[in-house]
Amino acid sequence: MRNRSSKPAACAYPARKKWLEKRLGVRWPSPSCPEVSDWLNRLHANRASLVFAGPYSGNPASVMGHTFLRLYSDEKIGARHDLLSYAVGFLAVSPPQDSRAMYMVRGLTGQYPGYFEVEPLYVKLGLYNNSESRDLWEQPLNLSEAEVEFLELYLWEFTFNGSIPYFFLDENCSYRLLSLVEVVRPELNLVESLPVIVLPPDTIRAVMRAGLAESPSRYRSSILRKIELRRDRMRPDQRTLFRHLPTDKNLLLKTHDTLVLDALVDQWTYRNYRAQANLPADEKSIFEATLTQRASEPEVSAPIDDEEVRRHFALSPTYLGHATSSATAVLGAANAKESYRMGAHGLIDPPDGYDGIGQIEYLGFDLEQGRPAKWRALLVDAKAIEPIQAIEFKPSWSALIDYVGNGSRSGAHFSGGIGTAANLGSRQAQIYFLPLAEAFLAPSPASSSLFSVGYDFGAYFNSNRFGVLVDYKWLWSRMITRQRVQVEAYLPIRKNLGVKLAANLDQAAIGIKTFF
Repeated sequence: MRNRSSKPAACAYPARKKWLEKRLGVRWPSPSCPEVSDWLNRLHANRASLVFAGPYSGNPASVMGHTFLRLYSDEKIGARHDLLSYAVGFLAVSPPQDSRAMYMVRGLTGQYPGYFEVEPLYVKLGLYNNSESRDLWEQPLNLSEAEVEFLELYLWEFTFNGSIPYFFLDENCSYRLLSLVEVVRPELNLVESLPVIVLPPDTIRAVMRAGLAESPSRYRSSILRKIELRRDRMRPDQRTLFRHLPTDKNLLLKTHDTLVLDALVDQWTYRNYRAQANLPADEKSIFEATLTQRASEPEVSAPIDDEEVRRHFALSPTYLGHATSSATAVLGAANAKESYRMGAHGLIDPPDGYDGIGQIEYLGFDLEQGRPAKWRALLVDAKAIEPIQAIEFKPSWSALIDYVGNGSRSGAHFSGGIGTAANLGSRQAQIYFLPLAEAFLAPSPASSSLFSVGYDFGAYFNSNRFGVLVDYKWLWSRMITRQRVQVEAYLPIRKNLGVKLAANLDQAAIGIKTFF
């Protein structure tokens, strides 16, 4: 790493100087380093936490989450001081002219430089809690004050004097943050315990296994969670009023219900974040009128407590839910079938830690015994279930990309649909309807390609005790009409182990599914 500073090496690399002095048992001259001293004074931290940003509704891929470090002082505890503490992330810097294809290629091969980014915590909270409405879970680390200072010095070196190659799949933001923690506790070998593809939940689990995590963890609720809690407290007439106020300014100016107005203020705040403070003129007018109307009411509302939100929705972080990868082996009336997924969460898998996520399965294969044997290589199978009762309307959708092998008939398979869904009395039970388009592209003239349209209609119930799914798919093409009825059930034995039941029009099967 090149010294980009005109200052002495001891000021450019203070962490390395301290490490070498400790290892070699020597003391070298310590020149005046006002920039380093100012850096330490600005951060003013003696504690560190690893923060996990949870998934957000409408994007199953977000179940992977995101992680960043929080540096703070235990001398300054409270909401105001929390906001003025610092967040540390690791990001890749790519040229703006790079296309998406080039971005993926260069990112997968480590051709982008990665830098640690240090910014006030309130910036991260504005992004995750408000703009993206993601819950945050903060896990304190049992680092000493001296270890936190050494971590800050190491950050100084890479913030101002160098970069590290960024690899999207393995040596990514989560990997680098864990290696940053490992700098102060090298004997723990934290990064060696990580899987080949590193996901944010894996880094939190590694910290917990190493005994670095302190209890209790801290939960910071997203703005949509708070709106949902306020709505759950409303009577039916209040919910109706809340639904109409965003488009009826005259009705708004006659409203004096503080519970409804508080929820509406939060909703407009969320929309304003999403629009990057650039709401259309008509919406901005109603937002301002909402603030004015609420300010005219003398009643002071009690703030919503984060722990109250967590208890109300029975929330837990993804890293405490089932593990990321899965393997399934089932035995049917005719054939046996084995499946593997590098990343997996199904509609009826245990929901702890996966609240708001429908289905995301990626990078896997299926093998079904028989003559001929059938196999499938899966790239991604995702389904977002967004009930119409949600605070923010979003369409439900599905996407599937795989390659199917079935004797002489093999080819690439693509399927996608967009539609709607609804709660059936509770958040645990859902029903969905998705118009579909499918394409089967055969690589050889012997197998014809097939294009179809149709729909996917289903209902499921999911809890930590059991899950049940009934799915009916109907497809039409110029040559044939196809239909499929699938019934599945999952009965957990432990957090990462359960019994899988499946049946269709041809056969039934039972087997074991394990997460790891």
